[in-house]
Amino acid sequence: MSLLKSELNSLLTSVPDYIQKVKCDATEKTPPFKCAVKTCFNSFLRYKDHINCPYKFHKFPVTNKSLCNVWKLKCGLNRTDDVEKLMVCSDHFSLDDYLRNYKEEFTNPNFKRTLKPTVYPNLKLGKLEKPEDNINSNEESQMETNTDSPESEEDESQREFLNEVRKEVDYNKELTEKLDTLQKKLNKLQSTSKHLSAKQRKVIINKKAEDLRVLKKFFSDTQIKLLMGQEATWTNDDLARAFTIRHMGSKKCYLYMKNTLNIPLPSLSCLQKWANS
Repeated sequence: MSLLKSELNSLLTSVPDYIQKVKCDATEKTPPFKCAVKTCFNSFLRYKDHINCPYKFHKFPVTNKSLCNVWKLKCGLNRTDDVEKLMVCSDHFSLDDYLRNYKEEFTNPNFKRTLKPTVYPNLKLGKLEKPEDNINSNEESQMETNTDSPESEEDESQREFLNEVRKEVDYNKELTEKLDTLQKKLNKLQSTSKHLSAKQRKVIINKKAEDLRVLKKFFSDTQIKLLMGQEATWTNDDLARAFTIRHMGSKKCYLYMKNTLNIPLPSLSCLQKWANS
């Protein structure tokens, strides 16, 4: 395998759920079974339980007699065994045994990889090959020759795709760095805003306190409450002071102070009622 393929396969296999991209020949109607490789204990029980398993199952290539015989040999079966309903799990195949469409694998969530038409089980087989099995060794040799043939076009496609992946990785790294920078700026702004808010609240409170001190020089507590929009009841001192102001000047002057200058004063009817009490 070329250095390019090794690097690409390393990249692809780093994805934890990558095996989910492999097509499984078992369906909802498939009854329970065990992997056809005699030394393998991987099994299929129910389809819904198998969806997230770390391996998939593949049918024997029964339409290709020569290749099917090689599969039987690798699984430790006899040439005459019926393999129509048998399957082999993906643990016995390498990533390079699957047809690749890198763009689809990364962009299409429903894409499923299938085995190349000339491959056979070649991993984790144990000591299964038996010389007494009457299988033409030329069949296996032919399969190996076919699978090891140069694929310059595929290498070029892999190279182009790997470059695209690298660009995406670099772009994502750049975005992450920008995001970190923006997050730091945001945190700093939030801290500054919080500090300013506390400072502004303190300024407002101090200003209100100063305003209150100034108001108390000219107005009673009742008048100050009314100026601040609060409810208040006139005290005897308030009414006595207002009565004095009323009789020191004219009625017109009193109403001018109350209605035009907006000085909080009791109404004339209130003063009259208080004076008669």
